[in-house]
Amino acid sequence: MFPQEPRRPENQGVQFVRSRTKLGLETPLEGRFWGENKRLLFAPPLWYDSFVVVVLVVGVLMAIGGFFNLFPFIASSIWFLTGLAVIASAILGFLSSERMTVDLRQKTYARREGQGPFKRVTRGPVSEIDAMVLQASEFIAPTLNGRAVTYRLVLFWKNNKEPLLVCERFNAAVPFGSPFNAGAGVMLQKGIRYAKEMGLPFYDNSHFNQPDPQRFI
Repeated sequence: MFPQEPRRPENQGVQFVRSRTKLGLETPLEGRFWGENKRLLFAPPLWYDSFVVVVLVVGVLMAIGGFFNLFPFIASSIWFLTGLAVIASAILGFLSSERMTVDLRQKTYARREGQGPFKRVTRGPVSEIDAMVLQASEFIAPTLNGRAVTYRLVLFWKNNKEPLLVCERFNAAVPFGSPFNAGAGVMLQKGIRYAKEMGLPFYDNSHFNQPDPQRFI
């Protein structure tokens, strides 16, 4: 599957998210194949999930140690309260991430959308998804090596059934005078493969600047 003609900007521009509350950090996602390539997962990096688990375990141990006064020299109440704060930060980190799993055999998806405690889980056939689009956005301040550009792979649903999903992003420094999509090679290859495995159209719009496709208001 090769990139198709760019989509008209008005059909895949900025989406303002009002339907679900977005809280906490916006955790970038990445795509990876799972289970002998039978599933495609868009989720935070493995190191992020592992770090959240470690922080949660440390917080629980601190709270337990403080509750039973197992640590000397420092007041047990400090250990206990600090442990609760660490646990809360781990929970916030977990709730700040969105996820989507695509069953490549059944051609279905399951998505956890939203941030904070107000998440929604949706399921449906991949045919509900319109396309995957590669977009590019330039930072306001350029770097010493050139323009700072963020490339994003974005899923759009038909008839705006679901909020768009930024599946993966990549930051690159594009030398002055080079085409805007000069640093899009890696994301282009990934997007073509993801779209092919899901059976979706793929559009390459990385040759011109667009705003961040998802705004929280």
